[in-house]
Amino acid sequence: MGDALYYLAYTLAYMLLMPFTYIIAEVYDNAGRSFWPSDIIHGVTHKLQYTKASKTPYADWADRAKAAHYNAVENMAVFGPLLVAGTLLGVPNLDFPAQMYFYARLLHFPAQISAIPGLRTVCFFFGWLAAAMVAIRTIMH
Repeated sequence: MGDALYYLAYTLAYMLLMPFTYIIAEVYDNAGRSFWPSDIIHGVTHKLQYTKASKTPYADWADRAKAAHYNAVENMAVFGPLLVAGTLLGVPNLDFPAQMYFYARLLHFPAQISAIPGLRTVCFFFGWLAAAMVAIRTIMH
């Protein structure tokens, strides 16, 4: 067995870290856009109560971070089971698509946050291509 499942685990671990970017932005907004400890405590308590202290919208980058995380979750719902099924069926050569998916997702998140034109789409395409490679190899096995 190769490294395919390791790269799946790396991708899932990376996805666990994604929400912290926009949670920090929400706490910062709820704290009145201040880093004073008392304000941060206030922001955390409002975040835990599911209330929004400030009427201003979150920063655009925080909204894009949340969208990128949701996109990663939606795509993992397809890629993860495909890779596990292919591995359980003994499909050879799944390491490269798993690596490609990991690196595509690794770049997709900061590409969407930074709003670099075209880069997010290219990263998404390579992630989709990796999933398609696993699906085709699994079906053809």
